[in-house]
Amino acid sequence: MSMLCITRIFAVALLLAGPVIAQSVAGGQGGPVNGARLKEHRRRALSDPAYVMGAARFLEKQKSWEKACQAYRHILLNLDPMHEQAYDRLMQLTLAHGLLDTPQRDQALQREFGPSFGLYESDHFLVVHDRPRAWAASRARMLELTRKRFLGVLSRADYRPLPLGERLVCLSFARYDDFMNYARRIDRQKGDWFRGYYSSRTNRIAFFDVQSDPRLKEKSQGVGRLERRMAQLNEQTARAEATGDTALAARLGNARRLVQRQLAEERARWKQVRGLTNITHAIHEATHQLAFNTGIQKRGVMYPMWFAEGLATSFETIAPAAPFGPMQDNPHRRAAFLKEADNGGLLDYSTFVGQATPPTESESMIGSAYAQSWALFVYLYRQKPQALRRYCFYKRSQKPGRLNESTLRNEFELHFGDPAAIGREVDRFVRQRTKRR
Repeated sequence: MSMLCITRIFAVALLLAGPVIAQSVAGGQGGPVNGARLKEHRRRALSDPAYVMGAARFLEKQKSWEKACQAYRHILLNLDPMHEQAYDRLMQLTLAHGLLDTPQRDQALQREFGPSFGLYESDHFLVVHDRPRAWAASRARMLELTRKRFLGVLSRADYRPLPLGERLVCLSFARYDDFMNYARRIDRQKGDWFRGYYSSRTNRIAFFDVQSDPRLKEKSQGVGRLERRMAQLNEQTARAEATGDTALAARLGNARRLVQRQLAEERARWKQVRGLTNITHAIHEATHQLAFNTGIQKRGVMYPMWFAEGLATSFETIAPAAPFGPMQDNPHRRAAFLKEADNGGLLDYSTFVGQATPPTESESMIGSAYAQSWALFVYLYRQKPQALRRYCFYKRSQKPGRLNESTLRNEFELHFGDPAAIGREVDRFVRQRTKRR
C-alpha cells in the first residue's frame, strides 16, 4: 500500500472514529505518518468528497463495512448531501450487510436499567421496557410501521433519507414517576408538561404509559366519582335487603344498574383515550428519532420549532396501520390551530419562524405552538415542496452549533419569503381544507 493511501485512510479514520482504526491501517505499513502531511490530509477529509470517497472505497476492499458506511455518511451529512455515488454505496452496503449493532450495547443497556427491565429487538428498534414482553412486541411493531411509513413518504418526495446504521433505542416506562426520574437524571429535562421526548445526546426516545399520568387522572375524575357512587349504592342495597325493605332495594337496584352502565362507558372511553394517547406520543417521538438518524435532520444542528415539531406532528396518527404523514389530515392539530387562530392565540409568524423551542408558560400555549408548527410544515410540504426540500438539504449541510432567532428567521425568509405573508397563506390553506370535509 502506498504512503499516500495510508495517510488518506489515517486522516479519514481520525475524523470518523478516532485513531484506533487509523493506527491499525498504518501500523505495519510504513510506521508513523508525517505530521504536516497528515494535517493537510485531515483538511481534505473535512472538505473534499472525492478524497473521502477514495478512503471509503479502500475500506470496502478491506471489508471494513462499518467504517466505509461512516465515510459515506460523512460525505452525505457534511460535504455533499446530493452525492449520488456516496448515497448509492451507502444504500447498497446497508442492504448487503444490515444493521451494524454491537452486543456490547445490549449489555450496557441491561446494566444501566437492571433486571426489572427487558430488552426486545425488532428489525430496526431495541425496546427497553418494564412491561410484559407481549406489550413490548406490540410497541415494536408500531415503531416498525412508523419507520416504514416515514421512509416511504420522504423517499417518494425525494428527501433521500439515509438508511439506519443500527437499531434505535426506545425506552418505555410503565410509570410516570420512573420516566420523570430518568428524564431529569439523564437528560436534565425540566418541567412536567411532556409525555415523551427524543434526546439527541443519547439518541434515544423515552415515554411512559399515560395511564399513570397524574394529569390524565385528574381529567378522568368522572370514573372515580362513579366508582364511589357505585360503592355507596352497593352498601345501601345490602342494608335494604338485610332489613327486608324490598321496595327500597328495588329502587336502589335500578339506580345501581344505571350507574354501572355509566361507569362501564366512562371506563371504556378513558381506556381508549389512554391507548390512543400512547400511540400518538410514541409515533411522534419515533418520528423525531427517525429524522435525526436518516439525515432529514442533523444532530448538533439547530432547527426552528416549526420544522422539528411540524415534521413530528405531521406523522401523528391513532391508526398506524392506515396511511399517515404530511399528506394526510391530523384532525386534532387542525382543530387546535383553527381554535387558536379564531381566538388570536397564534404567535406572530415573524417571531414564530425564529423560535427553536416551544413556549413553556402553560400547557395551552404549548399546544398552540405545536398546532401552528403542524399547520406551517404541512402547508410548506404540500404547497411549496421544492422550497421545503431545498431548506432540508441546506440544513443537512450546515455545521453543528447554536443559532439565534434572527438567523433562523433569515433562513426562513431566504427559502420561503415573508413570514407574515406565509402565515396568511397557511390560515387560508387550513380553512379551505376544513370546508371540504
